[in-house]
Amino acid sequence: MVCVFVSMFLVGGELAAQSPDSGATGSASNGQAVGMPGKYLLGDIAPESLHTRTFVITNRSSSPLRISRVVTSCKCTETTDLSGQVLQPNGSIELGATLKAPATPGVKNAKVQVVFESGNPLTFELEGDVAMAVRATPAFIGGPRGQEMSGNVQIRSSDGRAFRILGVCDQAPAYVGFDPASDPPKSSYILRWNLNGMPDLGKRIWWVVFTDHPDCPVLPLRIRNAATGARADAARFERHWLQDESFVNAQTLIAGVPAEMSVVIKHYNPRARNAVQKPSWREVLAVSSGNPDLRFEYLGSMPISDEEVRVRFRVTPKSTIRGPTETFFTVTTATGSGPFTLGAVVEAPGT
Repeated sequence: MVCVFVSMFLVGGELAAQSPDSGATGSASNGQAVGMPGKYLLGDIAPESLHTRTFVITNRSSSPLRISRVVTSCKCTETTDLSGQVLQPNGSIELGATLKAPATPGVKNAKVQVVFESGNPLTFELEGDVAMAVRATPAFIGGPRGQEMSGNVQIRSSDGRAFRILGVCDQAPAYVGFDPASDPPKSSYILRWNLNGMPDLGKRIWWVVFTDHPDCPVLPLRIRNAATGARADAARFERHWLQDESFVNAQTLIAGVPAEMSVVIKHYNPRARNAVQKPSWREVLAVSSGNPDLRFEYLGSMPISDEEVRVRFRVTPKSTIRGPTETFFTVTTATGSGPFTLGAVVEAPGT
């Protein structure tokens, strides 16, 4: 008989299952303690999915080791609290860590550091490739160095299903080796992207592909370019908050029908080591957009933690619009406004 052990770890009120050996690789060591494994390769993971894995820490020294704290590289990862735990020589303890995948595609790497009262920390990693029903290779444009101004990207369905590309941002797609006027729909396309002459490049961080694939109407790709990225929202230093995720994937909206959504804003003040110098950063005043085809209404907000606030809002497309829409909108608090992007395909009622 072969027994398979599956552990369960409680995160945010939900139980997430794991197969402990799945994707385990390497080890971590600081000269006193050893961690097994050092990294979990999660493979393809769904947007906003939870992935729990267990690391085992063993004291290989001749003296007790006291754990001071566990630190994560981002708030997307939660861990068991090992603060104050003491490892006797040759003793072991388990560390549970859960990664919540972001809503946008691409490789996500999260680091977990176990800090001891003396000696160097142990560093563990969780890494997965956030994949949608339609995926891009690479999962970004602009090139790995952020200097390239044009290039190609492959857009294909993960299930082999043929689909059509409805648009890219607010433009028609530029195909390589395909003519939509004469060729039948395919399961894979090569698109040409060009950042030269793109309006407001410094403020744009997403290149949005719209499709008629039922499981992936909206595919956002991050723009890597020296002119954008961190420069796209310089006001964050003054208003003391930034976006948890700046892209809202609304998937499919129905013309004339309201849809409720939310975003998360989080405190940001690196110039003062994240000290709260403007408590009113969390006082949300409005959610708005200059797009006359979509009506935004602020519904309310609630704190998630001392550093995070969830903002609820409603979006209603005009009854006359159809097809892809890429809309820039802002959340305004007592300390200033911050930018977001919403992508959706608007369909007729009863479609």
